[in-house]
Amino acid sequence: MKHKGKARRGQALIMITTSLIALCGIMGLAVDLGWGYFVKQSAQRAADSAALAAAETALSASGGGATCVTNVTCQAAPVVCPASGNLTNGCEYAQSNGFQPGGAGGNQNVTIAAGTSSPAPTAPGMRVKYWVTVRATQTAPQLFSAVLGNPVMTVSARATAGIFSSGANGCIYVLDPATGNAMVVSGSATVNSACGVYVDSNNSKALVVSGGACLTASGVNVVGNYTTDSCPTNTTPKTGVPKQPDPFSQMQAPTYPPGTCDHTNLSISSSSPTLGPGVYCGGITISNSNVTFQPGQYILLGGGFTVSDSHSTVTNLLTGGDGSGGVSFYNTFDATHAYNAVTISGGAQAVLNAPTDGPMEGILFFQDRSVVTSKKDTISGGSSSKIDGVLYFPKSNLVYSGGSSLDGYTTIVANTLTVSGNSTLNDNYSSLADGAPGPKIAALIE
Repeated sequence: MKHKGKARRGQALIMITTSLIALCGIMGLAVDLGWGYFVKQSAQRAADSAALAAAETALSASGGGATCVTNVTCQAAPVVCPASGNLTNGCEYAQSNGFQPGGAGGNQNVTIAAGTSSPAPTAPGMRVKYWVTVRATQTAPQLFSAVLGNPVMTVSARATAGIFSSGANGCIYVLDPATGNAMVVSGSATVNSACGVYVDSNNSKALVVSGGACLTASGVNVVGNYTTDSCPTNTTPKTGVPKQPDPFSQMQAPTYPPGTCDHTNLSISSSSPTLGPGVYCGGITISNSNVTFQPGQYILLGGGFTVSDSHSTVTNLLTGGDGSGGVSFYNTFDATHAYNAVTISGGAQAVLNAPTDGPMEGILFFQDRSVVTSKKDTISGGSSSKIDGVLYFPKSNLVYSGGSSLDGYTTIVANTLTVSGNSTLNDNYSSLADGAPGPKIAALIE
């Protein structure tokens, strides 16, 4: 009997010893995994901060118009930090977050790459102006689990930041916070919007659709409420939604040399001139004429823009075979040049395209935000009119009817809006270099 007891105790000892080895291995694996997770989080913070810092530095240097060599550093193949240009800032941020080549006893490495190709190679769903990709790695020795044959583990983290347009996910933004009839669609008007409609007024009649008019959009969002006695819409408006901010509020207004007048009180009648970019003091008035605008920035310093008869057309040249080019009008004023509205009406034909690149990319009309006026802006061209661009009138009551080409886009931002005729607003931004109009931002995209 004693012999059997000793055998059992021996078996138990073997089982306990074996179990302890396995238990220690499991505990060691848990410890090492926890350590690996900590290193992974540290590497991700380093990569995120480095990529974003390099992209933000590039945005500050270029204003969003990133061009290799000219104002940003491009390095398609990853290089080990330190790097040059705006990429230096990224490497420094990685170091300040605990990662640098040769760090942690020679076990760390940080590489950085950048370029202007779109989409970014590590974020194929994003169309960007400029991208930066950072990879942070560290080889960490295993502790307890090394007895299981895993002496080291390699932890890696990657981040990509880019410069791109913040853009707008809607086609119509009505900004007045309280008025009734902030947006009105009436009469025989039919509005087809490929993207969202946002009405910021908290009034019980913020949106009014009446008189047989129809409003169809991917979504209709109203802070207050709406009334309709018209045709049914495909989408029932959502009410009580949060206010939608001005999507272009951060976009810088165009600048021009003070005291400059390239043209003064320009009035065109019964002719067919071609106009070039510049400062138009006293604005532009067109009647019974066919006017062509060369690509570029037009400053309307007082006087506004008026074309209001069916015998007039306004068009712009597109310089590139791919449809690049376009025009932008900045409607402003000063102490000696009184502000006036933009008026395209009376059956005038307007075929106008916003710039496809540059600081005013996608912006066709830009109203001076300092304007305090009750003047009404009207863009209501003839049946053949095609407007591709952003109509930015944040301080005005805008009357609109018209359409964009089937392969183009139209975005309206106005204090209040009245749609008086059939209108199609599309959201095909493929002609734009950055994929959408709007101010440029730097942000993580992976």
